[in-house]
Amino acid sequence: MWELSSTGFIALWKWRLSGIRPFPILANTGVDWYLVSIGASGGSVLQSVFTGVVGIGLAPALALLLACSGVGGTSPTDVTGTDLGSEGIADVVTNPSMETQADTPSDLPVTGCAGDTPWCASSCGSDALVGEAVCKDDKWFCPEGVLFDDCPPGTCWGAPTPGEICGESGWECHPDQTGAYQWCPDFMCPECTGFEGPVTVDGCHCWCDGSYVLCEKVPQCQADGESDLPGVSIHFLSDTCTWTLDEAAAGIEIPWMVAVADDYQGVIPLPQDAGWCAQKGPSGLIVFEKLTGNDQTYCICDTGLCMGPGDDQVTLKKGEHPGSFAWDGVNWGGPSDTGMPKGDPFPAGSYTLTVSAVGNIGSRDGASFKVQATFTVHLIDE
Repeated sequence: MWELSSTGFIALWKWRLSGIRPFPILANTGVDWYLVSIGASGGSVLQSVFTGVVGIGLAPALALLLACSGVGGTSPTDVTGTDLGSEGIADVVTNPSMETQADTPSDLPVTGCAGDTPWCASSCGSDALVGEAVCKDDKWFCPEGVLFDDCPPGTCWGAPTPGEICGESGWECHPDQTGAYQWCPDFMCPECTGFEGPVTVDGCHCWCDGSYVLCEKVPQCQADGESDLPGVSIHFLSDTCTWTLDEAAAGIEIPWMVAVADDYQGVIPLPQDAGWCAQKGPSGLIVFEKLTGNDQTYCICDTGLCMGPGDDQVTLKKGEHPGSFAWDGVNWGGPSDTGMPKGDPFPAGSYTLTVSAVGNIGSRDGASFKVQATFTVHLIDE
């Protein structure tokens, strides 16, 4: 039994481009949706037009489609009156290679008018049917419109989806040429021909999923910061905040910098790792990085036991001091002094990267300070 779902509609679009049924299986006239199945040289209509012909709205049409699948009511028939049955509809939808309901191109005669009566399109590439062909002088011809076989190879049938253009061999997926990345539809193209991905453009992440192109909007990059030291701050420099799981596993780097507006004296920086082993960086601060969220953690939190940096005061030098967070997509707390192995990969989700520095002013008993920035990291499956 065929279930009505978004996946089912995608399967119909895939069938359209399978080469077996070149006419759009699920077509949109601009107002009305209908479900048809046309052979490469004609074939037979397996389902009636939902709206505009039988005159019902979309919701009743969907109910009708469910009924045709065998969910209550009687089994549907094709235009010849043959009882398709619920299993027949399921086979037609899920197995376009079946030859029980419509002839394949190889079965249609080169001459003569044997076989099912072909249908006529209003023009090459149109998704509008204008009637059946008629037999004259032992050949099929269309009183109105054209036969499908009379159209040139590579004809693009029906209306394009947002990312499609008509190429040399038919529909191709080029959302960069159509501007479709700007509104990022979930279903970009019913084929992957011409598409180069996965790719993220204008906050739209698209990938080839089998034989069609799907997309999703990626969250906006979010960064925040705070500082107890006037004129001292940490900033993230990445304009990318979304990576696939495979990209993370291959290794990513997220750049950041410590900005010091003017020399700042009397700072006693302190480490934040468990063994007090971290050392001062170019800025004079001891910077600590930690990625957390969804019960996952990555940090160099434990490298063993050390003596600590002491109580010496440092002067933070004016300037911009770069650094970066390097990560290979896994859980880890650091090697400790026992060679702790890295853990499992992070699953897809959103995580918070914190880069911070702490210490005291003037002496170890002086006022404490924190300079910190946070950055949201998004991991996706594709």
